[in-house]
Amino acid sequence: MSTHAKTLPQHKIHKPAPADCTEGYLAGWEYADWYVSNGGALPADTPDSWPDEKNNGFCDYLAQALREKATA
Repeated sequence: MSTHAKTLPQHKIHKPAPADCTEGYLAGWEYADWYVSNGGALPADTPDSWPDEKNNGFCDYLAQALREKATA
């Protein structure tokens, strides 16, 4: 089930973020979902200027995507 991203309203989410995450974490998670669905390479780095929570959401999403790719 795809829903529109909260932080990227034009993007439909493929993997929902954890229910109890912060807004910053959600922003990173949704950006990673957009990045991967548009052909972004795994692994990837985040800009140094990103806050820790946004970075964590992005990195957690990519880690999950890499695990799924390894078991597929």
